[in-house]
Amino acid sequence: MLAVVPANVDIATQEIIEIARELDPDGTRTLRILTKPDLVDKGAEDKIIELVEGKQESQELCWVVVRNLGQKDLQDFSKDRDVEEEIFRNSPPWNRLSNDNYGIESLRTRLQALLASNVRREFPSVRSEVSKRLKECKRGLENLGEERESPEQQSKYLLQIASKFQRITENALHTNYGLQDAFDEEPDLRLGATLVANRNAQFSDDFCSQGHVYCFKSHGHDDNTENQPNTTATSPPSSVRTCIGTDIEGVEEEHENSVPSRKLNSCSDIEDILHDRVQIQNSLEQGILPWIENIYRESRGFELGTFNSAILSSVLKKQSAKWPSLTEG
Repeated sequence: MLAVVPANVDIATQEIIEIARELDPDGTRTLRILTKPDLVDKGAEDKIIELVEGKQESQELCWVVVRNLGQKDLQDFSKDRDVEEEIFRNSPPWNRLSNDNYGIESLRTRLQALLASNVRREFPSVRSEVSKRLKECKRGLENLGEERESPEQQSKYLLQIASKFQRITENALHTNYGLQDAFDEEPDLRLGATLVANRNAQFSDDFCSQGHVYCFKSHGHDDNTENQPNTTATSPPSSVRTCIGTDIEGVEEEHENSVPSRKLNSCSDIEDILHDRVQIQNSLEQGILPWIENIYRESRGFELGTFNSAILSSVLKKQSAKWPSLTEG
């Protein structure tokens, strides 16, 4: 900032000085210039010289006195500005000023030095900012891809897209997910065998854990037959919504005791060919022994020391009553 103040006024009260102090409290960016030294009142020159030659603050820039031509001198083409300034410089008491604080040449040298200093100080940050913006522009150009003005360039661009899509599709079908980063960025691109294998594994787990009406017990399990009377147990019907009969009456609507037959959300494009989503009730953890005993009693014939083999098909049919809903889901 160049704070220009006439030397023939009260410098301390000048508004430009106050503004400069507010914007630059340390004075490191303000070069103060005194003009019209030839209009200073007689006897007041010493105060101006003391101000200019006085000790500055730690980082405060100094004063520079400049003597320009007056309005009358400007009309006289025979007068040279630099010559008149040098003549005034040699007249007392202004000859006491140092060469660094007087004249347009001193001001020019000081401004050049300040400019060079500022450039050296700020150039690294400017270069860093330019490099940063240059990289952003290059990335933007790369994202736009190659030029596609001519039909040949457009055809080449579309062919590249089709080839890339074909590579992704082939890798997805052959589960070669490590060949392209797209599979890590978009997990939904993992198609084909992966989805089939995961769905089959999920189906196998569901079938193993929920595919039977009654849970099978280990050899060490002591079934609580006291709480499961064997004379009134009834065989469950084949319908999945009533497959467990009276044993789960009242809890069919509780989803915490059931699992959905379909794990994925519905797809509107194939909704008309999908089976309805139903809740598969959890298998009963107790009552399998009274239930089998009841079926045995209902299937007894004239066997001696054995049982009617038809009981096996009856048990399998009723124990697997959930299978249609599991397979449809």
